[in-house]
Amino acid sequence: PGVPEQPALPADPQQPPIQLDPEEELPEAPDVEVPDEVEVTDVTEGEGAEAESGDFAIVHLVGRVREGHEFRNTRDEGQPLTIRIGHHELEGLNEGLVGMREGGTRELAIPPAKGFGERGQPRLGIPPEAVLEYEVEMLELHPGIRRERKQDGVGDPAKPGDLVKVRFEANFTGSGDRTVTFTSGDEPLEVALGYGRALLGIEEGLEGVKAGERVVLKLDPRLAFGVSGLAGVVPDNAHAEYDIEVIDVTPGIDWEVEEEGDGAPIADGDPVRAQVTVTLADDGEKVASTFDGDGPVQLQFGEGRPPFPSLFLAMRDMKPGEVRRATIAAPFAFGSRGFGDIIPPDADLVYRIELLAD
Repeated sequence: PGVPEQPALPADPQQPPIQLDPEEELPEAPDVEVPDEVEVTDVTEGEGAEAESGDFAIVHLVGRVREGHEFRNTRDEGQPLTIRIGHHELEGLNEGLVGMREGGTRELAIPPAKGFGERGQPRLGIPPEAVLEYEVEMLELHPGIRRERKQDGVGDPAKPGDLVKVRFEANFTGSGDRTVTFTSGDEPLEVALGYGRALLGIEEGLEGVKAGERVVLKLDPRLAFGVSGLAGVVPDNAHAEYDIEVIDVTPGIDWEVEEEGDGAPIADGDPVRAQVTVTLADDGEKVASTFDGDGPVQLQFGEGRPPFPSLFLAMRDMKPGEVRRATIAAPFAFGSRGFGDIIPPDADLVYRIELLAD
């Protein structure tokens, strides 16, 4: 099971908006003490394992602006909230949930830099530079990924943009303790980290592994085949356990800088404009170029899918004005399928990227 359709992960339910007059401007944040970092106060310790980044937490929470209004109360809404720790929009809430246990209650104070910052959140009536306070009760905790290293490896740790070649045996245990087993067979499986073709839990779990390493990955169903399983193959709500031998780790995306840029590297959520030319690596034939069309690509970096599947990975850490030549291995491009008559199967590509400075 290497290339399934990705199950949807639980997301925050739609937050009910504060009703504001369209012409009304947000008030200024109250003049209050601003903490330097996220302040955590445990009211009740709880029991069991401590929450880690990547875990699924089912919580009740009350959120308010310090010395201001309440903007979220899941008890009043009638249902708790499922959060994948580390994936919530607020850095401070992600940070504040780490270490909680089931049954525990915790109070958090979040500085603006780890809350809604200088933009605030008009939909919730939260002004810019507001200090946020949360009361959180951890109702349930479900480990997202647990990794147990059985044998050390050598070389550089795998990162997004690398190709990781593995052999594995996987057991999926679902409702009624029904278990099915799969293996990689005679041919190792090649996983393109950061591309999104493999199970999400496998891609995340393989980050940091080294060639020769032996590792066991245990995945929550939401990071495997989801609550509905895979029809006729994997049972419903199946927890996955992979015993993996890492054969090799090699770069799938490699680049060199042709012209240096200036300023801060781009980060997730930044609006970017770039000129991109794509050629075949083996003969230099041009496949596509923004110079031939409607002008630069305009993107929110890291959000959604770029015009070419690996463009975001190839642009990682670029600075405005930088020109970069990136070589893209076929699994990060169009793989064994190719793309019509334009890109043949198993073709490596070259991107020449110019990040425009506004």
